[in-house]
Amino acid sequence: MDVGRTPRGIDALFGEGLRPGGQPRAVPARLRELEDAVREQSRIIGDLKAQLELHRSRTEALSAREMYKRAWLFVKRNPLIWSLICEQARQAAKCGRRFSLKRAIEDMRDDASLSPALQEDGCYRFNNAYTAALSRMLMRQVPEVRGLLRTRPSKVDRLFPDGGGTDG
Repeated sequence: MDVGRTPRGIDALFGEGLRPGGQPRAVPARLRELEDAVREQSRIIGDLKAQLELHRSRTEALSAREMYKRAWLFVKRNPLIWSLICEQARQAAKCGRRFSLKRAIEDMRDDASLSPALQEDGCYRFNNAYTAALSRMLMRQVPEVRGLLRTRPSKVDRLFPDGGGTDG
């Protein structure tokens, strides 16, 4: 007999929710409002937990292999950008000056002459997390920059048995 029954939480406070004669027990309206508010807050908390989990999965640190794989894909999808980076590195080595991969990429992001070409294919998306792997790849491809490219120890170093040029 569900007629006149009250929500489960209220039943715990007021027994079965029915008077001994089978009549519904009067439950204060404020108590129902509070119980509804608790249910709504629980729903909101559940939604926030789901959003937090999604955020964590998106910002989770990449594994060394994943960093290398994504850096390699960046090079493969952006041969023009990579060739410009390699050429800048060669020029720096020729002049004996330090080379900054991050700086080169930031300059390319800001270079208006590159923007139209990059907008056409939409491939030029650079995540700063790839910098460590790209710098090791650059030192392999342009060995003369090895002493001029400052690197810090990184988890991708284990993928480069020759040390990857870490000067940390």
